[in-house]
Amino acid sequence: MTLRLSICGAGLGMVLSLPLAAAQQVITLDSGTNMALAVSPDGQRLVVDLLGQLWRLPVGGGGAEPLTPPEHEARNPRFAPDGEHVIYQSYAGGQWDIWQLSLATGERRPLTSGPFDDREPDVAPDGATVVFASDRGGNYGIWTLDLDTDELSQLTSGAGEASFPSYSADGASIVFVNRRGPRWSLELLENGATRTLVTSSNRLRAPSWRPSGAVIAYVEHGAGWAALKLLLLGSDPVTKTLTQDEDVFGFRPAWLSVAELMYTADGGLWRRSIDAKRRQAVPLFAAITVNRPEYNRRVRDFDSGDPQPLLGIRGPSVSPDGETLAFTALGDLWLAEGSGAARRLTQDPFLDIDPVFTPDGNSLVFASDRGGGMEIWQLNLETGAARQLTRGEGSAYLPSVAPGGDQVAYLRAGRLGLWGRSDVYVGTLDGRSRLLKGALPSPSRPSWDPQGQRLLLSSLAPFSNRFREGRNQLLSIRLADGEARWQPTLAAAPLGTRGHDGPAMTTDGRQITTIANGRLFVGPRGAPEALLENLKPLGRGLASSPSFSADGQVLAHRQVDAMRRLDLATGESEPWPLQLTWQRPARSEKYVIQAGRLFDGIGNRYRRHMDIHVDGRRISAVAARGTLPNPGRVIDASDLTVIPGLIDSHAHQSALAGERQGRRWLAFGVTSVREPGGDPYDALERKEAWASGQRLGPRLFLTGHLLDGPRVYYGQAASIADRDRLVQELDRARRLGFDLVKTYVRLPDELQREAIRLAHEIGIPLSSHEVYPAALFGADAVEHLGATSRRSFNPKVSPLQRSYSDLDQILAAAGMVFTPTLALNGGFSLTVADHPELLQDPAYLALFSPAERRGLTGFLGFFGSGPPLKQRMSQLGATAARLVRSGARLTAGTDAPFIPYGLGLHVELQVLRASGLSADQVLRLATAEAALALGAHGDLGTVEAGRLADLVVLDGDPLQDINDTLRIRAVVSDGRWLSRESLLVTPDLETTRYAPPARGATVAQR
Repeated sequence: MTLRLSICGAGLGMVLSLPLAAAQQVITLDSGTNMALAVSPDGQRLVVDLLGQLWRLPVGGGGAEPLTPPEHEARNPRFAPDGEHVIYQSYAGGQWDIWQLSLATGERRPLTSGPFDDREPDVAPDGATVVFASDRGGNYGIWTLDLDTDELSQLTSGAGEASFPSYSADGASIVFVNRRGPRWSLELLENGATRTLVTSSNRLRAPSWRPSGAVIAYVEHGAGWAALKLLLLGSDPVTKTLTQDEDVFGFRPAWLSVAELMYTADGGLWRRSIDAKRRQAVPLFAAITVNRPEYNRRVRDFDSGDPQPLLGIRGPSVSPDGETLAFTALGDLWLAEGSGAARRLTQDPFLDIDPVFTPDGNSLVFASDRGGGMEIWQLNLETGAARQLTRGEGSAYLPSVAPGGDQVAYLRAGRLGLWGRSDVYVGTLDGRSRLLKGALPSPSRPSWDPQGQRLLLSSLAPFSNRFREGRNQLLSIRLADGEARWQPTLAAAPLGTRGHDGPAMTTDGRQITTIANGRLFVGPRGAPEALLENLKPLGRGLASSPSFSADGQVLAHRQVDAMRRLDLATGESEPWPLQLTWQRPARSEKYVIQAGRLFDGIGNRYRRHMDIHVDGRRISAVAARGTLPNPGRVIDASDLTVIPGLIDSHAHQSALAGERQGRRWLAFGVTSVREPGGDPYDALERKEAWASGQRLGPRLFLTGHLLDGPRVYYGQAASIADRDRLVQELDRARRLGFDLVKTYVRLPDELQREAIRLAHEIGIPLSSHEVYPAALFGADAVEHLGATSRRSFNPKVSPLQRSYSDLDQILAAAGMVFTPTLALNGGFSLTVADHPELLQDPAYLALFSPAERRGLTGFLGFFGSGPPLKQRMSQLGATAARLVRSGARLTAGTDAPFIPYGLGLHVELQVLRASGLSADQVLRLATAEAALALGAHGDLGTVEAGRLADLVVLDGDPLQDINDTLRIRAVVSDGRWLSRESLLVTPDLETTRYAPPARGATVAQR
């Protein structure tokens, strides 16, 4: 089969014949979600932004010709006055720049560059300048570019975040949108002065001048409504609403004449006279290509009892003498000498993390949940005595001891743990603490200056208030009064992830180290105004978790799957051998569960009176009652319902939840979790501790850092500057055995394509927030219906939370797995408002602290309430149901911790059921379909002979009432029967304490 494609680049209209692989499909789109358009000056041609490509078609509509390639991401087109050039914004360089396209030659060239975002351009009527919104000035202001001289000029510098500037017909005035806090306004810039035309509590977007002037068309979005409006200028400006009950997209309308304009709404292109009540559709047909991924998927071994290399070495820190390494593995504290001989200091069900030595080397200060919540503790290495140093709300973590040994700085996170904001505290070792700096987005471990007067850490420095992303930058905080100032950035490369990646200083403050672009940077510390100027990169490997000895001669750090010891005096680097292993616990028990009703995940109804035979960790048989001999243990569930273990297909975690995290999942029947993004070593520690039985928990499918672009938001996001850095991260995925790769919102499409190729080479899937061109590149999955985006809009749903056939067709044709997370996007708030008893679930009350439960209250109001929220969820639910009917693959996920672990998945099932899906369909999204998406459908997701014994036993009928999935009596996880009551009981530290064993290299199986 041959596909004929029109390739536009060096010359328009060139036709190539390409072989069409079996995995490729060409689909024709006649509608789009969130399109922008521009009309040529002669009124004969349209340029439309569909799926981030520019397309040309006649103004009367018809077949569309692509003008830009999919990976170029072109948005917000505007015609130049000559009609032969189009000005637009593109993300091709890893930031939004203003570009120019020649319609005659197809040549594209950038007009702006640099680390800033330049958006929403318009062209002056004389064609000499381009006006645009940019964050070059520290917030979003209005800028111009002289096309002859390339000179940039800043027109506005006041408060607020400006967007969508538009020239008047004579070029003398510019109207733009501005936002100051909750208020939106249209503002007019004339002769260097700005005045306000319209203000609103609703979102205003995309003004466009009528050719004759004095009239401006713009878009307004309210709670559950959108409208195209006119503003008639004069001494007393008047507004007029042109549309009713339309899903008007938030882009500039284009004037065809003084009386008629074009705009995008309801998935299409429309013409409307300003005095008419009816609109006229403009047909659009655009052909795109998608690729179903075809590669050899890595098969995961769930059964081996052989020793496995221990990879979850979390938070390593070197001793003052440089001879010993402290770290967390399998939830416990360990010490390892330079020879690699390891000694386990603690062994209990609790989680001990982030150890650092006191300056005398006699103690470790660390975080632990052994006292209830995660707090800071001190362990005397000579006596083994441990004492709690802090008490407070939230989770304390990442302690750092002052050079004098008398103070400790640490972080304290709220309900969201590492996925939210943290406060910086300083305390003394006798237990007194004070708040130093509040609400930093998951910063790094603090580092002390030698005088004990300031702390240095890495935090997020946003570019503006309009968008949350920024860059990791060093922040210096004065202990006397909490005064904070940003330090100059490292010019050579972006700083690494926050958390354990530095900065770190020697005790005398002369040397400093940090991670930048994945590499270790070390050097003498400069003055505050030149703190990092003398740092040089050491080695080429992917480094993390650096720490100094007291004299600054030894620098320990991790290099992917190994620890290394660097002698700074000689420059020699050598491995720090840690030959530790873990094993799965043996499962030999045989028993049978006599189920009254069995939903096996295959059919759409119950199988009645079935016996489920469990042998070790697998199901040996599923048979009618009594047809097979019973083993010694028989569990009577003849009045109960058995379903497959539930799978949450999207949740983020961290160690800050402590030991109870695994019990949270299991108590809500969740036996497998897909974790698409986090600190890789934190996640590996959790995976190995759960799989080895050191702590109770589900089966974990994980990845490492969110692979992001030059700007980041979360502390667990890696800033990928180039292909070499991307290759390093995919090599880490291979060496650490990741189950998937997750790219994030600021990674450019060209690197997204390469990430997909590299992930498939090692046999694992890739997911992101992107639909297209990810579907062209062969991406496996996409997350969230309402999602964070690098654009000023969501390409999956409109302002009224509707999507159109472009989403349906692409997902179905590409076979991408979609996890819509409806409960996250308002479904949890709506469901809890209607059913407040959900927050009285015994597992929720037992396994979430009062502070965590109080912290949820603010989230419940984030998406609004009442009829607007119900309308929002009705639209989102309708999209999910339509996707299933169209043949798209869906799974159920939550994006916890933003909604509660475990409980959130049950609410997601309720929201999906309310959307119109049948109960059996909903259950399969959290069982069989999820297992298929994980590549584990031969082991998980259904109740069949040979499958792993992951089951939930319910006192209810979920096919009749999906809410009954919460009526949990027991859970079977990896063959182990666990009553729900037992999962709500916190282990007793006194009964699990033990004397540390002799030194050895192998982790003893419990």
